[in-house]
Amino acid sequence: MKSRINKLLKPLGYELDQLDERPYWPRARAKRIDRPFLFLLTPAGSGSADIAWYMSRRSDIGGLHHSFEGQRLVKGLMDSDRWWPEKFVDYEAVLGAWSRRIAEADPEGRYAWWLEKSPANMVRHRQLLEYFPNHRVVVNNRGPVANVAAQVRRYLFKEYHGAHRPLVVRHLARIWLWRSRLLMQAVRDHGYPCLSYEAFCRRPAAIAEAFGLEPLPLVGGDDMPPGAISSSGARTGPDTARQLTEHEREMVVDELSGASEVLQFFGYDLATELAAEDGGEIGEPHLRAVAADGSRSGDAGAPS
Repeated sequence: MKSRINKLLKPLGYELDQLDERPYWPRARAKRIDRPFLFLLTPAGSGSADIAWYMSRRSDIGGLHHSFEGQRLVKGLMDSDRWWPEKFVDYEAVLGAWSRRIAEADPEGRYAWWLEKSPANMVRHRQLLEYFPNHRVVVNNRGPVANVAAQVRRYLFKEYHGAHRPLVVRHLARIWLWRSRLLMQAVRDHGYPCLSYEAFCRRPAAIAEAFGLEPLPLVGGDDMPPGAISSSGARTGPDTARQLTEHEREMVVDELSGASEVLQFFGYDLATELAAEDGGEIGEPHLRAVAADGSRSGDAGAPS
């Protein structure tokens, strides 16, 4: 019965809570994972489900979970404090759970890469990546109005039930800014390539290029435009911003009026955001700068 209800609620971004009897940190343990990993540092509501769906159509890329979020395999990574940068994380327990899933899902080693995009990775990527000697990283962001709209749709009832919607909109705008600053710092500190969801929608193949992957045929035929229906069943394309009223879009813009450095870094314009049009092409100057010296940002041995 619960599965039927969840099937009806899933397109709306809701689901019934299920009792999780797993240990907080898994008992299996590992000290490192040698399999090559692709980490997408991405906020919630960023269209990353579409990016993962597109990447998964390559026969050489696998995922730890059907959502490509390994956090879902570890109860401790799904707690309400997962966004706290100083949260204690038993990394050897996390690696143990992930190693076990890799062994179960790919015993023959057919995947050349594993894609991992748990949003909260952005607050602890420095520590996490130390356990992956072979990895590459790409930063993904999305225009603030569209991002807030996507999160209002997904979390208003589930996480903010009973709250006044305008207060939620303003809170999510501040969260966008906080997360964007984390991503900006990651790019500045490590030289990670950036790619916006808007730029991905215009040219999906850009994500493989950002990861430094050779182009390969996609499973299932020719390229298809993403953004219509994501793997979660919710609309995440460029029109998502229109799900906010004009007044709500104005509230988002007002909250970000003093954040010119972050907006300019990611190529977003408040006037464009207010009109709920597509955002700028995030991070492409960074991508060109990294490529110019012949290095691959995110590989083991990249600047840290």
